Amino acid sequence: MDRQALLERVQAIPTWFYEMDLGHGVITPGAGNREALRARAEIYFGMGIEGKSVLDVGAWDGFYSFEAERRGAARVLAADKFCWTGPTAKAGFDLAHEALASRVESSVLDIDETTAANVGHFDIVLFNGIVYHIVDPIHAIIEMSKIATGMLSVETFMDMSETDRPCMVFYRGETAKPGFPQNGWGVNSHLMRALLGYLGFETILEFPTPDAPTQRSIFLAFKPGHPFKAFVERHRAFDRPPLVAMQPQRSEPLAPPLADIIGWGEISRLAARRLRRSLAPN
Repeated sequence: MDRQALLERVQAIPTWFYEMDLGHGVITPGAGNREALRARAEIYFGMGIEGKSVLDVGAWDGFYSFEAERRGAARVLAADKFCWTGPTAKAGFDLAHEALASRVESSVLDIDETTAANVGHFDIVLFNGIVYHIVDPIHAIIEMSKIATGMLSVETFMDMSETDRPCMVFYRGETAKPGFPQNGWGVNSHLMRALLGYLGFETILEFPTPDAPTQRSIFLAFKPGHPFKAFVERHRAFDRPPLVAMQPQRSEPLAPPLADIIGWGEISRLAARRLRRSLAPN
């Protein structure tokens, strides 16, 4: 494909999320700039992923999927559904895949469909930028923990950092950017560390997200027996909650609390049923 043909095809796709270099001097016009993306990738893949298998959940245009392949991953699976439905569907990902002559696999899967039963197991699972967009992130993280055999990354918006107990806050009906769900959660460091530890990860490192260090964090959680011991030892300073409090980034107006709509008793029953189902052996 020559430069002009590639440029025309890029321009014909109305929405790009990531700014990616497709070769021939063609850069996609995504909101996520390459410097920030590369800085995040240095954390996600800093332990070395040569010969490893990688699952990229919520891949969108596929920047991290293709970056994992570029860094020598033996197998990469990109999964998405929310961003791969609608008028343009997977057009951005598919064009990048073609332009880069990539071997990355792809599967149209919703979060609830991304399970070990459906995709198998991967050395590394990327679950980034999702927690604050979905109603039940704990169930999703439980499922990701079953898929990941070495390391799970969770990049997310943080809240409640002033509280020294594990907690999370639910955003319902708030104003969000066009095309994004209007709900989700803000978590604090203690919650993520407690949850990931409960799910069997032996070490949890928390890095400030490079392009939003006062509002977001990247958690790298390592399973017992993982092959990244040297990386963990080099970054022991990140195995405890940060000293600097995160700055909340809430939008108004807030809708009535969920408990006011269906009641705390029903919430407890629903949560208990979901937790039992999530923890059931495959």
